[in-house]
Formats: sequence, structure tokens, C-alpha cells
Amino acid sequence: MPGPAAVHEGGRPRAEAMSPSNRRRSAGPRRPKILSRNILVMALLAGVGLAAGIWLSPRRGVAPTPMASAPVPAEDAASGTRVPSPVESRLQVIWDDLGVPPERVVRSSWVPAGGFPVTLEVTLPKNVNLLAASRALEALARDSSAGVGISWVREETALRQAEISLDGVLTHRVILREEKEFTAPQLLDGPKVAVIMDDLGGDERVFKLLLDMAIPITMAMLPGNGQARRMAQEAHARGLEIMVHMPMEPRDYPSRNPGPRALKVSMEGQEALKLIASQLDEFPWASGANNHMGSRLTEDPQRMGMVMEMLAARSMYFVDSLTSPRSVGYTLARQRGLKAYRRDVFLDNARSPERILEQFQNLMRLARSRGYGIGICHPYPETVALLPELHKLSTAEGIRWVKVSELPQESSQ
Repeated sequence: MPGPAAVHEGGRPRAEAMSPSNRRRSAGPRRPKILSRNILVMALLAGVGLAAGIWLSPRRGVAPTPMASAPVPAEDAASGTRVPSPVESRLQVIWDDLGVPPERVVRSSWVPAGGFPVTLEVTLPKNVNLLAASRALEALARDSSAGVGISWVREETALRQAEISLDGVLTHRVILREEKEFTAPQLLDGPKVAVIMDDLGGDERVFKLLLDMAIPITMAMLPGNGQARRMAQEAHARGLEIMVHMPMEPRDYPSRNPGPRALKVSMEGQEALKLIASQLDEFPWASGANNHMGSRLTEDPQRMGMVMEMLAARSMYFVDSLTSPRSVGYTLARQRGLKAYRRDVFLDNARSPERILEQFQNLMRLARSRGYGIGICHPYPETVALLPELHKLSTAEGIRWVKVSELPQESSQ
């Protein structure tokens, strides 16, 4: 599974978008440009209507967290054209020299509007080993004229993560991974995507819209959030998959608050176990769970170990939302024998239809390359308006939407 990408807390935007590349053509099929324009026009029109119907009416549930302000070093605001940074331009030369096609480099940003630091997730072709790619990065750091520094923060058998700085300022996190193959039966029915919608349970209008779409979205329900339990039961009866969206302590708590029923690192023993059990017991129809916020708690092996014990006792899977690149959630889940995944793409960190479509195209490219992809989105008007068109687009290109529980599990990740 893919490693860390954009940090995302509380279901609020921290932009994630991949920079277009005109250096190579993607190996996957491309849809006609006119289709893209039609999708965007339809989504914009629908978004206006939904915004009036949803966001101007009284809302229940968790109040939205304001989006943080940030510089926009990676985009020309006047033209909308993404401008590569000096470091990224040098990195692109490395990918070209190694023969890494652009669809294998997934770019995401940790802050709004495509700012820095940026995460680049690079899946190496079969003919490029991890050592060769690592040495290519280290050679860049040895070039004194570049002013680039590199430090390795994660080293595994088939994955390495580096932090890259320019003149002492962190600009990029680069995740190198070797390609892994799935067994043939897992790919017989073509590529798949699982789309998880977080933060559900408080807005009846959005919930009804999602049900009426008849699209296999996996619904992640916040415990104690309005009518979440009733909604989960109704969605389950309609054949949709339910997850528990478990509130966990973020790094900047309490300025960013996951809610009164959040698991915190200060909780000990029985207090923590009782809270975890209450979150899971609220949704007996749930097949799995993922974290809501949690950039601090997901780095805590003791509390995350408790979460995995409770999930294992209920035969539930875990999806690590990766709000921290140092999360131990996925690793602990696999160690305890759980079916587990990492989130691949946040679809709507930037909420414009153009950005959402761009991120969904990234998800489709990953699904074609690896066999499946996991995207997380949120009940924003722009996202809800665009979902039917995204579903039609991917279906037309032979990519099937499935429940998370229907995704293949690699034997070793």
C-alpha cells in the first residue's frame, strides 16, 4: 500500500493536487477533452444548487473548521498554471533518468492551495530497484551548487522515505516504493476504486442525496454526531458499507478539536478501552474503521494498539487516513492480523471541481497501475455534486467502484 501523503485533519481542507506533466503520456486511457469540460460545467452548475440547498439551510453536527491560510508557491494565481519548484525540477530529471513514468509519481501538498512541503509518492518500475533510486537522490544532495539536503526518515525492505530541504527549509517528502504484484485472481475483474466519505452523520440532506445516487460509497460515520446511528442503519439496509470514523487527538489539539468523544494520548488503560468500545458499539453494522484527525494519536503505539485489539475482536478492518506520515496504525493493524489499508488520495482537500477531478484522475491512474486505489472525500457541496459524474467517468473507463471490504489485500506491504 502507498505510504504517507497529504496530512488532513478533521475533514477540513489541506490541499492535495498532483502537478500535470506534459513530458510523457500516461500509459492508461485518456478521456476526450470535451468530456472533461462537460463534467466541470455540469459540476459547477450542480454545485451552485447544492450550495444553496445544503449550506444555507440549518445544519446539524460538527461545525466546520476554518481552512488555514498558506502561501501558494506552486501555482501561478493569474493563469492557474502550476509552476514546478527548483527542487521538483531537479527531481523530475531523476525520475526521467530512472525511467519512471509520470503516472507513477503522485504529488500532494500538506497545506491549502498547493503549498509546501510537498509529498511525492513514487512507485518504481520493476526494472528500477530501491537502492538505485535512493542513490540518485543522494547524488542530488552531494551537489553543493543545488543547496539541497536529504535525510532518510523511514527505511523498509520495499519502501524508503526521505525529507528534502532547500537551504535548510523542508520542501519535499519523497516516498520511494518498489512495485509489488498481486495474484492473478485479484485482478481478473479489472481495476477498482473504493471511495470513502468521511464526517457523515450530521447532515440529513447530504445523506439522502448520497442514498439517492445509488453509488457504492463507503460511509464513515462520526460517533455521537447527530443522527449518525440511524443513518448508518438505513445505509446498511440499502447495501452500503459503514465505517466508524474514530475521533482521535490531533497534533495541534485543542486549537483543532476532534470532538468530546475523541481518544487522547493522555488516556490510560480502561478509560481508553471503554471509549474505543463505545465508538465501535454505536455502529454494530460497521465493517471497518478509520481515524478522524489523529495526527498525534496515530503515532502512539500504545493507544493505537488498543484500537487494533478492539477491531480484531470484532473482525473489522482498518484504513489509515494518514493524517501523519509517522502513523503506526497500518503497521500495527497488519501485525495483529487485521485486513488493513492506507488512504491513497484525498479527493477534495481543494474543493474546486477542477481539483477534485484532477485528484480523481490520480486515483484512477493508481488503480490501473496497481489494481486498486482508495480515495477519501467529504460532504462538501462541490464533492457531492461531482460524485455521479466521477462514477460515470470511471465506469466508462472500466474502473469499478467497490466497498473497502471488497478490495484485495496484499500478503505483504
